[in-house]
Amino acid sequence: MFYNFIPALYNSAFKANTGLQHILSHQTLARIFSLIYLGILCVALLAPVPDFVDGSPQGLILSSLLDLDFYTHLFAFLVWGILASSWQPERISLLAGVVIACLLEFTQPLTSVRVFEITDLAANIAGTVIGFYIGATSVFPRN
Repeated sequence: MFYNFIPALYNSAFKANTGLQHILSHQTLARIFSLIYLGILCVALLAPVPDFVDGSPQGLILSSLLDLDFYTHLFAFLVWGILASSWQPERISLLAGVVIACLLEFTQPLTSVRVFEITDLAANIAGTVIGFYIGATSVFPRN
């Protein structure tokens, strides 16, 4: 009789916490992925951009993406904002996300091949704030 009680108690307690454990593991994975994504953003925004003058299909695709620079920054930082919203407390993580978005643009002139552009800065900030709002309200809602 006692042996049947313990598994039933364990199963009911585990089932009650399954939702909480799922959310915690979901947010933990998002936090790990946000750090990986931040590293990718750093490399992408600070690495030299090769010159695509050969006319190859890859060159044409990449040069057209660079022509859409504002939208590329906006989308990249929209994803960053969604991932940054998984961190708590909310105000500090939003502020940190925006500061990182600004720092990545301000450090570009420190490389010899990148330049600071105010439109990129605006896209970085807008993408981070919009992404954070999306993440905080629907992906990682607060209690």
